[in-house]
Amino acid sequence: MKALGGLRDKIVIDCMNPLAMQDGKLGLDRGFNTSGAEVLATWIPDARLVKTLNQVDAEMMAHNEGLPCRPVMFMAGDDSAAKTTVSALLTDLGFEALDAGDLTKARLLEPYAMVWINQALVRGKGRNWAFAAVNRM
Repeated sequence: MKALGGLRDKIVIDCMNPLAMQDGKLGLDRGFNTSGAEVLATWIPDARLVKTLNQVDAEMMAHNEGLPCRPVMFMAGDDSAAKTTVSALLTDLGFEALDAGDLTKARLLEPYAMVWINQALVRGKGRNWAFAAVNRM
């Protein structure tokens, strides 16, 4: 972590998913009691950590235009001002930013990402899709 330099008061986006092979299958290596984001927060305690951008692949992040509605991107973190900044970034990237709550909600977002991974890579849906939040009119 020292190679990152000083992170005091810097916004850090955790876009990782703590994956590992388990019994020959891809799965999360953390679960109900913690998340990869919470572990990262202990490594960089002076940073303003926001968990997001872990729910689709890089291609969808770079090119999500042309979809029938904005794809949703959830975020979680303990710093509301950091989440406001990250929300603006997510909007600029073409996503509907939704706040999932405090950093413990990364425990939900990391398994949620596994749903996308399973559909895209295991179930054959491919990578050219994303989740959306649709409201009744």
